[in-house]
Amino acid sequence: MVYHLPSTGLVVTEGYDVNKKEYVIKTIESNIAYPNSRWKKLKTPKNDDVLDFKDKEKEATAYGAALSNNREKIVLTKKEKEAFNNYEMNGTRINQALREGKVNGYDKEYVRVAKDYAIIMDSVFKKSLAKLSEELKVYRYTDEKQFGFDRNTFFPEGKVNMVGIEQFKRQFEGKVLSDKGFTSTSLAIVDKYLGGHPKTVRMDIKIPKGAHAVYMQNEYAELVLPRDSNFKINKVSGIIEKGKLIMKVDTELIPGSAPNFF
Repeated sequence: MVYHLPSTGLVVTEGYDVNKKEYVIKTIESNIAYPNSRWKKLKTPKNDDVLDFKDKEKEATAYGAALSNNREKIVLTKKEKEAFNNYEMNGTRINQALREGKVNGYDKEYVRVAKDYAIIMDSVFKKSLAKLSEELKVYRYTDEKQFGFDRNTFFPEGKVNMVGIEQFKRQFEGKVLSDKGFTSTSLAIVDKYLGGHPKTVRMDIKIPKGAHAVYMQNEYAELVLPRDSNFKINKVSGIIEKGKLIMKVDTELIPGSAPNFF
C-alpha cells in the first residue's frame, strides 16, 4: 500500500515488519505509527496483495521463522522428523521415486522406502497449522528436465536455442503442470540452488492464502509444497539474472489441486 503526503511530497509505504509481526507505515525519513487524514492513497498494482520478498533473503528467513508451518512447530514426532530430514538430504531421489517409480543407482526397495516417507510427510501437510495465512510469491530454480526437455536444450554451450525456447512457450504457456513429487521453493530469490545442475529456469510461483506448505528453516529459505500439486503456467519469458540469460516462468498454484488440501 502506498500513500502520498501532498504538503511534503514524501512517499509513504506500508510494509510488513517481521519482528513485530505486523504491517507498519514508513517514509524514507521517519517511521510514522498511523496514516494521516491528509494522506492520499495511490493506485497500486493488483499483485501488491501478494507478499513477495524478491531478493530480500534476511527478511524472508525472519518471516519464515515466525510461520506456524515452520518445521520446528509442525514436524513433531520421531517418524515425521525422520521423513523431513531425509527429504532435506535426499529430496531429489525421493521425488524421482514419486515421479518416475525408480531411482537411478538404487534398487526397488529404495522406491518403497521413499513412498513410505512421502505418506508420513502427507500427514504433516494435512495439519491445520500447515495453512498459509496470506498469499505469497515464492521462487524455484530448476532446469529443462522438469518440463520434459533434455538438459542444456535452451542454452547449449552458452548459445540461445530459440527453436527450443519457442517450443517450450508453445507447449506450456497457458497450460497446467502437474507434479507427482513434492515441490521445493524458496521464500526469496536466494543466491543458492536447491538442485545439482546448472539453473536455466526460474519459476515465480504465486501461492494462494490457505494453501498447505511446510517451511524448512534452512539456508535456502525453503518452503515445500505437497506432492500432486498442479500449477498454471501464465507466462514464459527470458530474463537476465546476474549476467546470465535464464527462462522465467510465471506460475500459480491451483487452489485445491493437491488431494485433501485447502
